[in-house]
Amino acid sequence: MRSRARSCSSPPTRPRISPARSSRWMAAGPRSEGATVGPVVAGPPVAKSLPMSDNDRPIALVTGASRGVGAGIARALGEAGAVVYVTGRSTRAAPRSDGLTGTIEETAEAVTAAGGEGIALACDHRDEAAAQAQMRRIAGERHRLDVLVNNAWGGYERNTGDGSFAAPFQGLPTHFWADMFEGGLKPAFLTTRHALPLMTTPRPVDVPPRTIVNVVAWAFGEYLGNLWYDVAKAAAIRMIEGLARETAP
Repeated sequence: MRSRARSCSSPPTRPRISPARSSRWMAAGPRSEGATVGPVVAGPPVAKSLPMSDNDRPIALVTGASRGVGAGIARALGEAGAVVYVTGRSTRAAPRSDGLTGTIEETAEAVTAAGGEGIALACDHRDEAAAQAQMRRIAGERHRLDVLVNNAWGGYERNTGDGSFAAPFQGLPTHFWADMFEGGLKPAFLTTRHALPLMTTPRPVDVPPRTIVNVVAWAFGEYLGNLWYDVAKAAAIRMIEGLARETAP
């Protein structure tokens, strides 16, 4: 991206979304459950040479950014100079009890250390009131949102580690179906729904086109080994494809 010194704003536009099959947004770093970045909004990747003034910094939200892919994407955005809101349920005050390390505070600090501005927001993305509250805060502090990365994906909480998650269809516990849609797809739906008004506000001309990323699975087009998981991930792809049509200029 070519940086320019001007900081004036362009007219309101719709986010430009395209059902791309892959993305260059994947960051180096630890991987979580083998996920990769899925459909992406049209527009160039954030460049290393982004302007550093507060008005011209891209404003990003990365959900599920306590660790793994979400944390890696947040750090990469920090390296590009973005203001990055990192969200999740794991905090220093309430860390995971199952031994998984990482908190939103740690990721926010890593974003700032990388050259951006990291802001930690505790949020359970299954809760619509919480999703709305985080957008109100971003609106109050920054007045716009340029990049949304839907990485939060729960639904594993009742997976006991007994092998049932990889069972064939007939052996899958029924609750996995509800868990995958409630803990996985619903967060992306709610976050996107309440983010869109902030993504249609005027943006500085030096900030790339608005971008929405849904993190899907590690083998696009391949069966993922669990029918409920596979169907929910496919639904996340269809959601972004539908948004691409509905938000097209």
